[in-house]
Amino acid sequence: MAGRIISQPEADAQFGPAIESVVFDAAKLKTIIEAAGSVAMFRLVDGNAAILGEGRKSLYPDSSAVIPAEDVYHLYSCSLLLELIEKGSGAPVCLENRKEVFSLTCGANTLEYGTLCPPICI
Repeated sequence: MAGRIISQPEADAQFGPAIESVVFDAAKLKTIIEAAGSVAMFRLVDGNAAILGEGRKSLYPDSSAVIPAEDVYHLYSCSLLLELIEKGSGAPVCLENRKEVFSLTCGANTLEYGTLCPPICI
């Protein structure tokens, strides 16, 4: 499984505060993740979220977009993403660029330790 859920204070202590973030409604993100397959990949581009599913298939914002192979995304297990949303009890999900990592925070929990794609893509 790609990723690990930790407390938000632990994430802030280990990785520093979010430098850039995009807020998503939890229900909307859950719908996107459910269409992704076993993994979902995230990237913030010019203050906007881009989300891919298995096979680097574009899911958001444009499902017909062609994604350049060299664009690096952060890959997480969909089961952990859904667990994060459930633990957040409906709280919005923040997609965050931190100093050296990307994370997702929902309520008091943060999903981190994702895998970069490329080089490791599913």
